[in-house]
Amino acid sequence: MSPLRRWLFNLHLVVGMTLGLLAAVIGVSGSLLVFRHEIDRLIAPPALRVSVPRDGAAAPPAPLERVADAVRVRRPDAPLRHLFVAPGPGDPHEGWLDGTTVRVLVDPYAGTVLGERDADRTPMGILFSLHTTLLAGEAGERVAGWAGLGLLFLCASGLVLWWPANPRQFRERVRVKWTASAKRVNFDLHRTGGFWVCGLVALIALTGTSLAFKDASAAAAARLSGNPEAAKKPVVEPPAPGAVPVPLGELLRRADDALPGGVVRRISFPAKPDAPLIVRKMLPGELHPNGVNYIYLDPYTGAVLRVDRAASALPGQRFLNARFPLHIGLWGGLLTRVLHAAAGLAPAALFATGVLMWWNRVGSKRMRARRWPDGGPRAARDKREVPRA
Repeated sequence: MSPLRRWLFNLHLVVGMTLGLLAAVIGVSGSLLVFRHEIDRLIAPPALRVSVPRDGAAAPPAPLERVADAVRVRRPDAPLRHLFVAPGPGDPHEGWLDGTTVRVLVDPYAGTVLGERDADRTPMGILFSLHTTLLAGEAGERVAGWAGLGLLFLCASGLVLWWPANPRQFRERVRVKWTASAKRVNFDLHRTGGFWVCGLVALIALTGTSLAFKDASAAAAARLSGNPEAAKKPVVEPPAPGAVPVPLGELLRRADDALPGGVVRRISFPAKPDAPLIVRKMLPGELHPNGVNYIYLDPYTGAVLRVDRAASALPGQRFLNARFPLHIGLWGGLLTRVLHAAAGLAPAALFATGVLMWWNRVGSKRMRARRWPDGGPRAARDKREVPRA
């Protein structure tokens, strides 16, 4: 092995042993989160589920203005910050309150409150926090982002170390020799398995790292696209004293006029007096489950301030729009979601086989050396077998 290759091997080993366990935890939790909504729907308490007639003849949906009012009546102590529209016929609307993780669930047909729950205390909410922040808030999110960068390095360095010097070895390195010894099988599982999954794991790591460092990613995408102002939201002129906000129904009608078609997926209400109301829509053919089209409106005049269409987004913004669907496998339907869930288990498997490789090569020898400084029974046996002069 050349000195450069030896140096890369040692660095690969150090990064893998340092960040491998973190990457394994993030990967396994991410595998479950690929089907987060399906799992959450199954384990949700019956009182929080939406009743859908078996014949599919559901009542017309309640106006979103009435849904928002129901949330405000239920929780007048906390401002409504986001209203997530039900993604499917059996799902409720979710009202996200400012300064709290409580979610108010509303029946999309009756417009009545089903109940509320703390998102951070549900099984899938805890799993999501573990995956994104390692249950440690913003500091944990940064650590998870660095773990993603480390995983990217492991994918790249592992591919370089896998690459054979002799083209005749390609066939040997793309398969596991199951008839060999246990040590060789473990080695092949790490080397060959890493080769087969490195592309998909690298995609998941890249998009996950971008999501962890979202502000830096947005700023970089805006600069690369030559439009650093694109990431900034439009500012609303201060309302006149005593001004009354335009009814939500009218704002939604104007949003539909500004961007016809599609469905509303989220409404974000202003957090500051100079902040706009944002309507997020999903148009046909989009991969993102919440859509990536934004209509900014003045909540007091109803004026449309700006429309950000996914179809006309600059390349940097297109990557930002695509990173979440790419991260969880929505880009190819159910098959790619299953592949992404399986790929999420790869860091744990590679960490386990890598640790075992290290143990077989170094760890067991060091333990024997500490336990038997003179070489132990094996050395004594070797000495007896050496003929005397």
